[in-house]
Amino acid sequence: MIDFKLIYKKINKNLSESEEQAFQAWFNESSSHREYYYKVKNQLEEEKSLTPKKIMKTYFSLKWSAAVFIVFLSVSTYVFFSSTSISEPVLVDEVQFENPITPSKTKATLILANGRSIKIDTKSKFKHKDVEVVEDKILYTKDTSPVVSELRFNTLFVPKGGFFELILSDNTKVWVNSDSQLRYPVKFIDSQPRTVELITGEAYFEVSPSSENNGNRFVVEVNKQQIEVLGTHFNVKAYANDDKHVTSLLEGSVKLTYLGAEHFLKPNQRAVIFKNSGIVNVENATVDDDVLWKSGVFAFSDYTLEDIGNVLMRWYDVEINITRNDLKQKKFNGVLRKNQNLGQILNILSKSISLKYSRSGNHIEIY
Repeated sequence: MIDFKLIYKKINKNLSESEEQAFQAWFNESSSHREYYYKVKNQLEEEKSLTPKKIMKTYFSLKWSAAVFIVFLSVSTYVFFSSTSISEPVLVDEVQFENPITPSKTKATLILANGRSIKIDTKSKFKHKDVEVVEDKILYTKDTSPVVSELRFNTLFVPKGGFFELILSDNTKVWVNSDSQLRYPVKFIDSQPRTVELITGEAYFEVSPSSENNGNRFVVEVNKQQIEVLGTHFNVKAYANDDKHVTSLLEGSVKLTYLGAEHFLKPNQRAVIFKNSGIVNVENATVDDDVLWKSGVFAFSDYTLEDIGNVLMRWYDVEINITRNDLKQKKFNGVLRKNQNLGQILNILSKSISLKYSRSGNHIEIY
């Protein structure tokens, strides 16, 4: 059985060399596999011709049975089951909330070094000395002034239901996810490491190389860990209420220090810190999945329903309570589009396994 994310990435021409080999092996294995692939591909191509209001398709797979469960959610919902044969699409009803809970938007609060608080959204226009809000981004100007001797810090608060992008004064790009806080210098001191602090939450970094910053290394501090890089692309997920913190490396090299022990990451590796035990696991992984959140996609790989609930709470700014213990640990693999309202997401989950849900205001109960 193939991971549906490989099919999704193949259609979008985003497979690595090893993933391409795995896909071709599956594709050439049987005619039913080829038929299934083209059904999915044709459905996607049909979607591209629809108007934006009609584009609400979703892809999801469930990995606790022998079959792969995939949902296409559009004006109507189509379900494909794949095991030894490919079944025809089955039309199912879509349940919607009366007042839909919509996805996150570009919004944040910026705390300047002087303590001033500024709320930012897509309509904001702001300029203050070295910082400017332009086209939904926060931009810090490259330092061309005399040597900075004292650090001044700004803090970006991204609430539940928000996300934001900023460019630091060294040209490092940072995408900050929902329910996250990032503290960083307005300008870096030339003779010191370029250090920022992820207080809580998740952020993706595309780091400006040390060679372009007088050899100064880039450091992310996260609670009890320190992540040191020279010039790289990586993701850090470290929410305060999660039982583990995850650092995923896409390009370059990273040295992670935790409780005095050093761990080195290569591209396509992930470091998982289990907070309760202090154990650090470094593992090979498809780390591209870990950063799809900044591209408008949820990618769930062996996520429990409880894990998914935590993600949805941050993205939609709601409270979710799963009352059945047997549901909490059900594991899912799949890809969902983040631009759907919460009712559509919950409808997909309810088609995957036997669950029901109800809503009272911003409180969702799953049972």
